[in-house]
Amino acid sequence: MESLEPVPSRLHNHTFIRNHIVTRNGRMLLPFQHYLKADETKAITNNRRFSAPQNPRNGVLISRDSGQTWTEHGDIRLTKEDEYHSWAENNIVELTDGRIGMIIRADGLDGVLYYAESKDGGYTWPKLAIKTDIPNPGSKATLYSLGGDRVAILHNPNSKHRSPLALWVSEDGMKNWPYHRVLVTESVDGPDGRLNYPEGFVSQDKQWLTKPSMITDTGRSSTVPDYRPSTEVRSSGAELPRCSPGHAN
Repeated sequence: MESLEPVPSRLHNHTFIRNHIVTRNGRMLLPFQHYLKADETKAITNNRRFSAPQNPRNGVLISRDSGQTWTEHGDIRLTKEDEYHSWAENNIVELTDGRIGMIIRADGLDGVLYYAESKDGGYTWPKLAIKTDIPNPGSKATLYSLGGDRVAILHNPNSKHRSPLALWVSEDGMKNWPYHRVLVTESVDGPDGRLNYPEGFVSQDKQWLTKPSMITDTGRSSTVPDYRPSTEVRSSGAELPRCSPGHAN
């Protein structure tokens, strides 16, 4: 077996990777969150110790050879504050014209997700992400391409708490999110319980979001029924729990 090579440059330390995508031209893009330093180790709950990572930077790793080699691109910040701490949990999607859109969790900043965009397929990125008005309490959100500029987001559209779990759909490359559907109103643990770490899968024909699921505070994984964004999300407004449309520009 060949020896494993470290990931590019600085990323061998204080780095997390997120869900990858494969672009239409066959490249693999793997979003990362890297921290320039870690705070001193402190005792936390259940006899555990923790070093809070600080000064997060976001970007993507790109492979043009099916994962054999990778190059690093992007050094996106949420704030110029070097002591800032956040679990970025960034997520990416490819749009019709080859742009790559990235959403970033931004704990403690404004109760919303942040957004960055690469206009050349992931190779260059802005130095600072921008605020959206998509509510987020400091929790993971997940993007799904539905084909063309149709994008779905599975998330907690609440600036204060990790509930409800909702599905939003954009048809213009994440500029607007006019279609909203609440999938789960609150956790089985009650109104104070949280709906954490949503995930799901898009069917091959891009018509269904299958097995959307999340994890509750007590560690239980729950799955909700499949949803068909192309039909169900277009139901009459009275049947759809709606929030104010979100924008990414």
